[in-house]
Amino acid sequence: MKKYLLILFLGICFSAQAAASPPHERIITAGGSLTEIVYQLGLGDKVVGVDQSSTYPEAVKKVKSIGYWSTLSSEGILSLNPTMLITWQEAKPVNTIKQLQKAGIRVIQLDRVPATPTQLVTNIKTIAHAFNLDMEGEKLATAITSKLDAVTKKVAKEQNHPNVLFLFSMFGGPAEAAGRGTVADSLITLAGGKNVVNHKNYQIISAESFIVSDPDVIVLTTQGLDSLGGMEQLGKIQGLNQTKAWKNGRIVTFDQAILLGMGPRVGEAVAGLYNAFYPTSN
Repeated sequence: MKKYLLILFLGICFSAQAAASPPHERIITAGGSLTEIVYQLGLGDKVVGVDQSSTYPEAVKKVKSIGYWSTLSSEGILSLNPTMLITWQEAKPVNTIKQLQKAGIRVIQLDRVPATPTQLVTNIKTIAHAFNLDMEGEKLATAITSKLDAVTKKVAKEQNHPNVLFLFSMFGGPAEAAGRGTVADSLITLAGGKNVVNHKNYQIISAESFIVSDPDVIVLTTQGLDSLGGMEQLGKIQGLNQTKAWKNGRIVTFDQAILLGMGPRVGEAVAGLYNAFYPTSN
């Protein structure tokens, strides 16, 4: 009887492990924060392809690239023999998604906007559930929420919230300010800052707008600052060098993956911004 119970117990454990982590799963992720979620859930060894927006963790640099999530190629994806594609609802072209589904590939598409912690938690739980890792998903979501709550409590004690301007540039293009509805705007607010611009998405702002908005802090990605030519070239942007942020040396940079991804490291991003906004409170 004892021998039978032992065999039954081992059988149940093996079945649970197999259900939680299918041994032959081959995953492709197309979306930076989605890739981070998959790795955080312990599924990194099953990832066979990632898109160009996936730059973290370090292990993704050894994985095949499939291009960018907004320009997916069915041929490139199928060549990796995947069993699943995890990407955004807005992933394009739509025909590629349909072709992959017809080929028997399971496609999970998640909402990229609104770019909020609430949506992030929903995405984590959706991905976790797809692999029968609900408990792990709950743990990850709880850890992120706890880090954000800790910053929220600190922000509540602050009296003077700084005016913040987030600038972004790619491939040497002009600097654009992050407006409402962007990940940057959400993080600025969570960290206790006030976004100085009111437009939606990203827009180029004039020299006059720099002067009128007069931010206390200017935030950029490290990659964006490099794209603009470094700190010296940044100071040559008309109007920017007349702001309080420039005069007081309050130019803050963060890696693009942590600052713009709204992924599992959002707690670290918000904490970093809070420290930059309130240096005397640290």
